[in-house]
Amino acid sequence: MSEAAREFQGFKLGLSLLLLIAGIAAVFVWWGRPPLSVSKKDDGYVVDVMQWGEYPSTVNRLQIRNRGKVVWEIRAKGDVAQFHTLTLRMKDNPTQFENVFYGEYTTVTPTEKTFDLKPGRTYVVRAWGEGNWPSSARFVTKADAEPVEPRGKSAK
Repeated sequence: MSEAAREFQGFKLGLSLLLLIAGIAAVFVWWGRPPLSVSKKDDGYVVDVMQWGEYPSTVNRLQIRNRGKVVWEIRAKGDVAQFHTLTLRMKDNPTQFENVFYGEYTTVTPTEKTFDLKPGRTYVVRAWGEGNWPSSARFVTKADAEPVEPRGKSAK
């Protein structure tokens, strides 16, 4: 075997090892992350975590952020909790999530019974499954949406 052939075999072996390591790393990063998408539907935004379009996903923690601030966060009460979808509206979203397929969730924030979305804002949804890395999706509320009245105040 010539020197060039040996060098080429060494290159192939090194490239194969590099691809194997990259593949293993990708599996560790993606393993346990739920599928996540947000779509506009009627007067709300649907957060969808379904596997293959019909099966619930394990989501042990769900967080909605706006401008770096957590607007709403829930966590599984036990080891596992699952759901299919959840719909967010501009006003009066309950902080206690009840559309659960399996398990229970507890609300981390806010402490009030409801929360609102603000018009023309970008929200980031993060969902943790059984792994350490979250799935992430963004959505933007309509800028011309009806403004939300501050709680305890009436329009004059």
